[in-house]
Amino acid sequence: MKKLFKLLPIALAFLIATSPMTIYAAEEKSEAATSGSSEDMASIDLSAEQTDYPEGNEEETEEEQYAVSTVENAVDAGNGVVQINCVYKDDDGNSHIIKGSTGFIVGTTGDNAKQYLITSKQGIVADKDTRKAAIRSFGVSKADLKDKVDNVSYEVVVTKDMSIDCSLYQQSDELDLAVFSLSENLANRKPLSIYTSDDGYTNDLPYKTTDRVHSIGFPDAISYDANPAKYDKEDVIISSGKINNIHSLNDVYVITHDAEVGANNCGGPLVNESGDVVGMNVLKKDGQYSVAIDSTEIVDVLDAFGIEYNKLTPGTIKPAIEASTETSVIIIPPAPPEPGPAPTPKWLIAVIIAVCVLLVAIIVAVVFLLAGKKVVHTEEEKQKIAQQKAEKKAEKEAKKAKKNEIERPFPKVPSGNINTNQSGGTGMETNMLSKEDDSSTTLLSEGPIINKGQSGSVKGGTLIRKKTGDNILLCKAETTIGKDSLHVDYCIRDNSAISRVHAAFTVNSQGVCIVDKNSTNGTFVNGTKLGANESRMLNKGDIIRLANEEFEYRK
Repeated sequence: MKKLFKLLPIALAFLIATSPMTIYAAEEKSEAATSGSSEDMASIDLSAEQTDYPEGNEEETEEEQYAVSTVENAVDAGNGVVQINCVYKDDDGNSHIIKGSTGFIVGTTGDNAKQYLITSKQGIVADKDTRKAAIRSFGVSKADLKDKVDNVSYEVVVTKDMSIDCSLYQQSDELDLAVFSLSENLANRKPLSIYTSDDGYTNDLPYKTTDRVHSIGFPDAISYDANPAKYDKEDVIISSGKINNIHSLNDVYVITHDAEVGANNCGGPLVNESGDVVGMNVLKKDGQYSVAIDSTEIVDVLDAFGIEYNKLTPGTIKPAIEASTETSVIIIPPAPPEPGPAPTPKWLIAVIIAVCVLLVAIIVAVVFLLAGKKVVHTEEEKQKIAQQKAEKKAEKEAKKAKKNEIERPFPKVPSGNINTNQSGGTGMETNMLSKEDDSSTTLLSEGPIINKGQSGSVKGGTLIRKKTGDNILLCKAETTIGKDSLHVDYCIRDNSAISRVHAAFTVNSQGVCIVDKNSTNGTFVNGTKLGANESRMLNKGDIIRLANEEFEYRK
């Protein structure tokens, strides 16, 4: 309130000073506009006399045809990504996956459209040793193996329980690229557009270093011995990064980037923010960076074999802003200037200022009157107010004391009475107390104390990732580890053996437990594998292994 009283005189003075200035400025602006309109009319008249006009009143224009993308963005581009499998078909016609890879659809739309699939040759074509090992694992005898080893074909996954046949159309060892012809078009998928240069050369590419790019694929690598799974468009995952360089590597033009690429997404597309293909990911590294075959190499192959597809270049896409090609000129006969607004009488200015001053004075008087009133409380009201203040103070102190409390330690069973079940069953630890007389009392030693920080977070210790030395603080009720960055607290991007959500670490008053989240390659504590969804209490120094990734638990 005191600050308001100090500001009121300043506001009053400012209002009085600026009111006439505003009115006079409006008058000057009106006069300038009036004189300006006369000059503009003269200018129009002059330009009309000096302009030559073509004969005829109609203009013929040709409507240009622009190429448009088939998708809206990088996420929508996942509708053009599919799983392709190299399969063995037994005598009953059943397909068995030997290996699988990520690929993407290209082609055109319409009644006579034909769809093709592009992928990495290394990722999908199985060598003879791999075929032998896979077919033997399917129950084919060694005697029959010679006749069966070349009995392989290729399928594209449509849904988790349906596939269509495809055939190898062309392949390149130098580019690590394979083109497959689909036996029928996929109506529920979108052929992707390829974004490249106008002339097909790399010195005028429409993308550059530091541009955002996205690698699209599936959660895990696909093989007969580790993960013979089928993925559809609901399982697509995206890893993002930026272009680091565009250059020639072993006589092949490539894009190096830092979006994660592994066996789970090699052969899949590298797309820009609009979802258009700028490259195809391969299982190569250029230093620490991932590698993708550049779009110019891909379109050279497609154009060479007459494959129709949706091609985008800077010259074929519609510009963001189009300039008008011709200017229409209309002769406007000069018209007499309209009279400007009449100047404001000076007596009206004086009246407005007086009214403003009067209003401000009334507001100031009301504020002073309200501020001068003192609120008088009876003795009973004073006692009630004092009691409320005391209650609030006591409540505040109680909350502060409760916040600083330490949770009660849990009972710890002596180590000699712990029996670990390793012979089957669930594989969980079973704690057993030695049998005592009914009248005796078992003395339980003090267990570990789990503290809570001032922010309410739980101090459950630390995991040390041995590969990188990362410290993972177990400061939540549940901390999850896996390779799906959208659904875990700590993401392991550089190990394809890790499942999407591999394991969870829960912290409670008894300590820290590890829970296997139905992982593909298993969760181990001190060499003992946990069953699916099985939990186990951790002790200081325990070695935890998620697939082939080791951690050490420290308190």
